[in-house]
Amino acid sequence: MSKIKVFRYPNGAKIIYVQDKDAEFTYFNCEFRVGSVDEEKGKEGAAHFLEHMAFKSTLNMSEYDRKKTLNIMCANNNAYTGHYSITYVFSALNELFEEGFKIYVDGITNCKFDKDDIAKERKVILEEYQRSLSNPNRYAGKICYQKRYKNAEYSHDVIGTKTSIKNLSANDLKAFYQKFTPDKLTIYGGGKMNGKDYKKLMEKHLGKFLFMQDFQSVPQPKAQLIVKPRFYAFDNGNAQIQVVMYFNIFNFNDQRRPALIYINSALNGLGGRLYDEARDRQGLVYDIGTYDGLQEDGGHFALRFGCVSENVSKVLKIFKNILRDIATKGLQDDEFAKISNGIKVDLANAKISLKRKINNAYGDMRYYGRLLTDKERCEPFEKVTNEDIKQVAQYLLDNQSYVIVGVGKGVTKAQLESYKRA
Repeated sequence: MSKIKVFRYPNGAKIIYVQDKDAEFTYFNCEFRVGSVDEEKGKEGAAHFLEHMAFKSTLNMSEYDRKKTLNIMCANNNAYTGHYSITYVFSALNELFEEGFKIYVDGITNCKFDKDDIAKERKVILEEYQRSLSNPNRYAGKICYQKRYKNAEYSHDVIGTKTSIKNLSANDLKAFYQKFTPDKLTIYGGGKMNGKDYKKLMEKHLGKFLFMQDFQSVPQPKAQLIVKPRFYAFDNGNAQIQVVMYFNIFNFNDQRRPALIYINSALNGLGGRLYDEARDRQGLVYDIGTYDGLQEDGGHFALRFGCVSENVSKVLKIFKNILRDIATKGLQDDEFAKISNGIKVDLANAKISLKRKINNAYGDMRYYGRLLTDKERCEPFEKVTNEDIKQVAQYLLDNQSYVIVGVGKGVTKAQLESYKRA
């Protein structure tokens, strides 16, 4: 049986720990609720650049020695930046964890900000920027995400602009690092050791943040979402067009969300309605799918597909007609049963996987401010009815807060706007 401990510090920092006595790995996740929305104008990309610097030279160790030692341990060390946060992750075999963890977190707490390291990493990030432009699917998704918002803080890309990446200095990165305040820090992990020992280990190597008292915290700006449809077409010469559609939808704790997950499951994968109609029956696409995401401003529901120019309007019409059918009839009995069983399997797997337990505990604390029981986690899905599903499908049909972006040869705004008339 897993034991979950939550340790809160007077300065706002939190540690969430899941003990599993059978675990062979120990996990560490460190999230600072500071992201690209916290950047100043002209300093876009500072958060992402700073994330990269955690893997360079520190005041105690060279980049080469750090990487060599962690590679020998086969340790997993990574990080990622979003609009709202920077997250650092590390895991290793239990017997190697503390030794590797000390080396890994040294990059978070004692980054050297060496000018040569910055110059080399700048080239890497500029290459990453170019790659993001050359991937039509990623580019369409990026534009779609940005155009959901009215305010500038949310409508620029996490990676920054070509100009801002070139101009960011060591002082800019150090200034952004000062935004890492303890009230925005959540450490969430798990492993074999008990919670108190994990807490001592975190305090030993991250006490800089856990015990910080003298700091100034700045709240993140509030997102301003669009409230009418927008359409953007970019002809970049690619034979296949990538289309992404984002709906702005309800908040994470909205009672309609479980029904949306049913709809998402009904649309996706082999045997899913979208794949079955658009690919298998009509042969209009190679890949197609939907997904939903949770965010501070509520979230999004998205459609993605790739096709040739003449099929764009047809696929958008198929998507809308499927939503209409669900809004009118709901799901078929066997379809409903399949999805219900799939959700039960997913919830059951979450009780087995330590990584899932860790992420669930973190999500509980982030969104609800407390740990949910298994009953609270399962009950919303067990209560979903076909009537709920019909109402959410109609909500999507009526929703006018959406963006559609198409990237590829021959794509036009008129093709994307055909969704309104479908």
